[in-house]
Amino acid sequence: MININRIRKLTLCIMLLFCSCVSKQISNDWSKDQNGCLQLRSRDLADKLVKQNGLMNDAEDNFLKVFGNPDTISQTNDAKILIYYINNMCENNHPLKDSDKCWAEFYFESGRLKSYNFPCE
Repeated sequence: MININRIRKLTLCIMLLFCSCVSKQISNDWSKDQNGCLQLRSRDLADKLVKQNGLMNDAEDNFLKVFGNPDTISQTNDAKILIYYINNMCENNHPLKDSDKCWAEFYFESGRLKSYNFPCE
């Protein structure tokens, strides 16, 4: 006789395992795209990672576990800014000097993510 509860539990476990693997792969794609040269980073992916992982107002350490090390760090009087380049034209894994550049800026105040935006030049 088939135990329906056992099948439901097994199905739930498989779904949770699959979802956790997909989430880690998305995060790994962002992390391995240094300087945005692999074209894996995007505004949509950044929004998705922040929302999926509940990173707004979360600690910088938790943010770095998802996004990895930034390409650049900047500091203002009020905030630390972690900068990740996105969708850049590159040569030898470095953005071309005369090409258009876009990046994601993540603003941390008192060690917590407060806002982010996506400037281009």
